[in-house]
Amino acid sequence: MRRRYARPLRKILRKIRRRIPLSYSEIALYFGIERRIVKNIFFMYRNYGRDSVESITLSDKQIDKIISLKYPKGMIQ
Repeated sequence: MRRRYARPLRKILRKIRRRIPLSYSEIALYFGIERRIVKNIFFMYRNYGRDSVESITLSDKQIDKIISLKYPKGMIQ
């Protein structure tokens, strides 16, 4: 079981160190949450801005971390 996730997690950590944007699936795997939650966060972020993104299950700090993994160079234009 441990081997199954070792390689994808190493790949994700390498991307984070190099500040390469992650996909929805990679972010979901990294945080251990469902992909649809990640997609909903980015839908709300792109359409309504960061102030509108709230979650019952995630803290503001976790949401900011998720957004920074998708957009490591800063906010979307």
